[in-house]
Amino acid sequence: MVQNGYIGKVTGLDCQWNRNGDWRREVPDPKYERIINWRKYREYSLGLLGELSAHQIDFVNWITQSHPLSVIGTGGIDYWKDGRETYDNVQVIFDYPKGIKASFACTTANAYQGYQIKVLGDKASIIIKPDAAWIYPENTAPPEQALVDGVSGATPSSVEEYGAIPINADHTDPSKRALTDFAQNVIHHQEPISNVITGAKVSFAVQIALQSIQEAKICSWKSDYDLT
Repeated sequence: MVQNGYIGKVTGLDCQWNRNGDWRREVPDPKYERIINWRKYREYSLGLLGELSAHQIDFVNWITQSHPLSVIGTGGIDYWKDGRETYDNVQVIFDYPKGIKASFACTTANAYQGYQIKVLGDKASIIIKPDAAWIYPENTAPPEQALVDGVSGATPSSVEEYGAIPINADHTDPSKRALTDFAQNVIHHQEPISNVITGAKVSFAVQIALQSIQEAKICSWKSDYDLT
């Protein structure tokens, strides 16, 4: 829908994955701390950006059919003072081609609105949750019928409070859908939408974001990351 122009020209994306918890698992013996709570240690994990935001970066790369050009970020170990080495909150903004800005936020001390992606267009916005999505037309957009026509199953009467139009589509559990897609591509000898190349580009994006946070500067995509 986004790539077919239903929300107009994409101007930005806001992504968040907020939780309220220390990400800690019970450890029966202190000697197993770093193994059981591996996400908290840089030896094993890239932290929130690598474990959570990476999935949303993958989505933004797919939506834009591109990769970040540069990034500015900040983060810290500001709430959970428990010896962890990976940040307990991060905020990064990527510059994408065509002037698109994409922000990614993760926090572990507030779960308000949890997981959410906002795709912002000059005609409408789409808000995506794990198991549902809605279109919010801009006030300056043409009459709602123009947008409704582009939404499978939507009708003018489905517009809810604040102008939200539910996106009705066949849907299963996200993890099941991903595994099914992967299996079907193996069976039919096809390349998955999310593959080794897209995964590598996400990894490079996470790396320059972490570098930006650690060095407190804008970091750019390198030509060495351009894979085909």
